[in-house]
Amino acid sequence: MGNSYSAPDIFHRIRGGHGSSGFASNSAMAESQSNLQSSINTQVTNLNNKMNASWTGNASDQAVSGAAPLATAADSASGALNQASTAMTNQVNSFHTAYNSVVPMANAAPQNNVGNELVSAFGVNTPLDQQISQYNTDGQHNVQVYNNYSNASSANAADMPTDFGTLPNPHPDVSVLPGPSGPGSGPGYTGFSGPSGSGGSTPPSSFNPPSGPRAGGPPVWTNPGPGSG
Repeated sequence: MGNSYSAPDIFHRIRGGHGSSGFASNSAMAESQSNLQSSINTQVTNLNNKMNASWTGNASDQAVSGAAPLATAADSASGALNQASTAMTNQVNSFHTAYNSVVPMANAAPQNNVGNELVSAFGVNTPLDQQISQYNTDGQHNVQVYNNYSNASSANAADMPTDFGTLPNPHPDVSVLPGPSGPGSGPGYTGFSGPSGSGGSTPPSSFNPPSGPRAGGPPVWTNPGPGSG
């Protein structure tokens, strides 16, 4: 069974509470986070588009499929945070409506008396009758204001999302095999062993290292002559 409050108590509870500043600041924070997630979604989507335009093949597909779930998660979070911000803003507005609508009341209604009842019996609307009537009207008004506020609060609570999305599962790493490193890499002449034992590996066949007075010069090709090989 829910709580029940008297009409005078309703005024004090609404006017004497902590106000709506907490909801207002939370709404602003949720909106800021919604914008941030939207920005992440845009950046990752743009990155995917650039990769699709400049990089093809299996590696590109792996990279795009790894980044795309992040964009989807950011978009989902942005929508949920925006919904939360709207719900809290609506709650602030509902509170302000109630705050500005309730009226102060005495804890007890004016007490009638026998003399006033006798005068009222002749159809005279006495000042005391008017005070009692106004008190009852104010009480009904405060109760109705609180009912409206309670209904709005329930609707706003129902609009609050309970799921803000989750980040995708870790995607397998994408690696690029390193190409040949260093200058002059790849097939080609690898040098020869000079007189000092330096200069690289053994020269290929059909080349003989220089000898004699020409030691230290470039490799010399020597015709193997007829019948060789």
